[in-house]
Amino acid sequence: MGYQNIESMLYNDLEAAAVSKKKSLGKILKGLAHLLGREAIVSGSGPSLFCLYKKRKEAIKARIKVLKSVPARHRHGWLIFVVGTA
Repeated sequence: MGYQNIESMLYNDLEAAAVSKKKSLGKILKGLAHLLGREAIVSGSGPSLFCLYKKRKEAIKARIKVLKSVPARHRHGWLIFVVGTA
């Protein structure tokens, strides 16, 4: 199965409920999609989000882009991880 197929299969049934409960989550998801050019997905029932990247270098660039897009004073408590899978 190719990478594109995996990315297109990502879905979370709880995302709609999480977004309806916390409207800012929907704005963040849309903002990330616009900024990064790909969908972010809610992990579990929130508040964690994730994006998939084929290469670690791409994920690191995305992390930097997100951090630069929001002033530090608005990022209190944010944790952004770049992790790999085997």
